[in-house]
Amino acid sequence: RELLLDAAHEGNPQASYQLGLLEHEAGNSDQARQHWQAAADLGDMDSMYSLGIGAWQSGDVAGAIPWLSQAAESGHVSAMRALASLAAEKRDTNAQEAWLTKAAALGDHFAQYDLGNLLIDQGKSDEGFAYIESAARQGAPWALATFTWILLKQGEYQRAAISGNELLAQCEQFVRDPSLDQMQAGASAEELVNARSNIALCQLAAGGNEHVSVEMWKTGAAARHLESILYPAIVAKRRGHADDAASIAASLSREERQQVSRTLNELMAVGDPWLVAWCRDGISILDEGIPNAQIPLPEAQRRRDADPSSNRSNRPALGGDHAAGSDTRLCVV
Repeated sequence: RELLLDAAHEGNPQASYQLGLLEHEAGNSDQARQHWQAAADLGDMDSMYSLGIGAWQSGDVAGAIPWLSQAAESGHVSAMRALASLAAEKRDTNAQEAWLTKAAALGDHFAQYDLGNLLIDQGKSDEGFAYIESAARQGAPWALATFTWILLKQGEYQRAAISGNELLAQCEQFVRDPSLDQMQAGASAEELVNARSNIALCQLAAGGNEHVSVEMWKTGAAARHLESILYPAIVAKRRGHADDAASIAASLSREERQQVSRTLNELMAVGDPWLVAWCRDGISILDEGIPNAQIPLPEAQRRRDADPSSNRSNRPALGGDHAAGSDTRLCVV
């Protein structure tokens, strides 16, 4: 600390920024802002960003925007994403898209993913999908989950299987990144399981070995990923092992059956004959698990599930519909 103080007194902006972090972590907000202010005055982007996020979190949006704008104009991608989030709160999609586009052009996979979803929502499916694929190719698990989910719904099984397997190792490395906090690591791992489940189904649909897909689903089943639990039951039933399929279905609670049934109904609404048959087999197994009653599905949910414009992965990505990159936590650079 003494070395940082000496460097800061000599006008070193990085030293002042680091001192600000130390004060912030110690709960000394006023002292942190003083150090960041000194560094920001010397052009330190991280300090500008921290001052902006701090003001935003305290409810001072008007005070946050100038600092975030200075950082963003200097090339700080987290500040660009923060400004995109502020624009989204104001329903200013033009500004939101502009800031995400700038960050995406600098290779930020969080921005690429969010921009991809925004463009898909605007009906620009091909352009949006390209951004999501770009994020997936950088190892973002939530992007891989959505990338393979879209290809699954479009019947592009071979492409999803080949590309998905190519990217799995990179996404696994991302999940093991020690810089992730507990929430980010957990959510990333969940999305990796989701992506792996999609890839396994696409492999099977493309004529791949059943055993390979079932083995991939085992990892997800251990994490209580519902599709990974149910899909081996469909394989078992098709092999003539109805008792095994029923046993798997019986391991699901009624709420879990309803949840996975919604996923199957969504796929049935847009799938090709192979996928429709797969989903029907799954729903049949689920129905058999509830004596004398089919799984109820509200009409409003049926309409939502049947909407082909829904291109998200079948589990919410980090932070809801979007990735962890949308999270504008203090001092995350």
